[in-house]
Amino acid sequence: MSRVTIITRTVNRPVLLERALRSILAQTFTDWHWVVVDSSASGASSSLLQSNAGQLRDRVTHFHFRNPEPGMRGAAINAGINASEDELITLLDDDDTWEPQFLEKMVAALDRE
Repeated sequence: MSRVTIITRTVNRPVLLERALRSILAQTFTDWHWVVVDSSASGASSSLLQSNAGQLRDRVTHFHFRNPEPGMRGAAINAGINASEDELITLLDDDDTWEPQFLEKMVAALDRE
């Protein structure tokens, strides 16, 4: 188990997913596990994750998700939450990025409280 699960939803946007991956790998807080909830059928996400397997090691769970109710974006988040066993959960969609200290600062703030 890790301290933080990062859930990322993605659909056929490998360039954006790679940018999100770079943001995650740049984090100064490294006790995380990445859950990629993939609604695409292209295989591009799998290729990206395989090409970065050395850096990701065993810190990624990737699964394909078919939303039974199109338009229900929360269903993919719930699938990611169900795949997590960690204490803390956060979302980073494939079109978002974080500053390198984001997780470190957020975990520290939660620990203070």
